[in-house]
Amino acid sequence: MPLVNQSAYHECICAFIEHWLQYDQKVNPAFPIVLAGGFDCDTLIADLQRLNEAQALLLSLVLKVSQLAGQRDIHVEILRSLIAAFNLTARAYGPLLTSIDLVACLPPVPPVRTKPERMKQLCTRVNFLWQQIHDLAHPEIPTPLILSGGQTQEQFNAARATLEDISQNLVAAQLEARRHRLERDHLVKNRIKPRLIEYRARIQSVLHPTHPHVQTLPLVYRPRKATARTQTGENPSV
Repeated sequence: MPLVNQSAYHECICAFIEHWLQYDQKVNPAFPIVLAGGFDCDTLIADLQRLNEAQALLLSLVLKVSQLAGQRDIHVEILRSLIAAFNLTARAYGPLLTSIDLVACLPPVPPVRTKPERMKQLCTRVNFLWQQIHDLAHPEIPTPLILSGGQTQEQFNAARATLEDISQNLVAAQLEARRHRLERDHLVKNRIKPRLIEYRARIQSVLHPTHPHVQTLPLVYRPRKATARTQTGENPSV
């Protein structure tokens, strides 16, 4: 399988390692292939191990991002419900508070896909209004103000803090996953792939084109469609 995407990395490199080992051990054991800078089959095997470790780490980070995103969505829904419940309670007591236009100050219930900064602003407004109701201490409004579901201001703020922590952890995990993805891609594109191309060129230079070991060379890229140039051998696939 050519080195076309991350799902093909392992299979493609393993094919090259097998081909390389066959050459070193069976085709020409007296003169094993050693590329520029002393890069040999053992070096490629070590690079594959590094790549497998990088892939495993990246997979764990992707899973972590998915889990944190799920937790964030759950807590966003919790806060959306609390904001809606606060608005409902505040509207019921709004007419009693003549010193402020409480109803006009109520935040909208945010949509599900709300940016973290926007959610933070709305929650800050809810907390501010909740505290204002407490500070005004109207005799007909219970203090502390408790929502219809039994939630207090402290519980609301705890839910808000939990969402902020999850959101921060999610961003950190996304950045870490991106960094490791770039490192993995750099290992493949800037170190392993050039060596595979170099190995193919070396085999083609030391063996006759009809030699079975040339005919079975693994590919780095997908075979190109036949054109006038490829049919005359001017532009062979690598």
